[in-house]
Amino acid sequence: MYSLCILWTSEALGQWCCLDSTWVIPDNDSFTIRIAISGAINNDLASPGQGLCGVRIRFDHKYIGDLSIRLVSPGGQSVSLIGPVGDAGFTFLSKWQVSFVPCNQVSVPDPGFLKKWSNLQPWGIFGQFYNGTYYPESGCLEDFNAGPVNGTWNLVVTDHDRFYDGNIQSVCLLFCDHANTTCNSCSPNGGYFDTTEISLCEGSDSLNFSGRMVWPFYTPDSSVYS
Repeated sequence: MYSLCILWTSEALGQWCCLDSTWVIPDNDSFTIRIAISGAINNDLASPGQGLCGVRIRFDHKYIGDLSIRLVSPGGQSVSLIGPVGDAGFTFLSKWQVSFVPCNQVSVPDPGFLKKWSNLQPWGIFGQFYNGTYYPESGCLEDFNAGPVNGTWNLVVTDHDRFYDGNIQSVCLLFCDHANTTCNSCSPNGGYFDTTEISLCEGSDSLNFSGRMVWPFYTPDSSVYS
């Protein structure tokens, strides 16, 4: 298990606070995307008018039945967005850009799918694209009802079985009262190696990995990492 801090300062796009990059979902492993929120004037999730009003995730996975994603607030409250784990069939080439809304709001899922998210539906393969709105797999966004807005929100991503992996390209949070709210960087992204295993001998010229790094949509500023 490992964790990733968000690597650069994002902009609030309209009301959404979005972070765009490429996070590889490791096969049969777990990692955490740490979203650093700051500046919220209404910093109390229990305050009238405050709360989490939306979560949006853009991702892909070759076998969605292996995947679970849960969001944990700075105060430790947790909601399961994506699950349950089980036999859901292959989802090669399918892509999702889905939003999660409070249970007291209208959910507009993709045609033929349940309003409450479940992995155990016929998502299918061959380039399907999904962009509906859903209720979380377990719990409601209203369950984030105590503790601060400012702090680290943890998106815990777990692949529960072998052989199939995926990627997350974007994570967005929407606070009901988003006045002055920003998401901040906590470490730079130096890219990643597009391979699961490298076996080399000490002194090999192949240890010079220049040109083999995959950059997440952009080349990061070398002045902020070494």
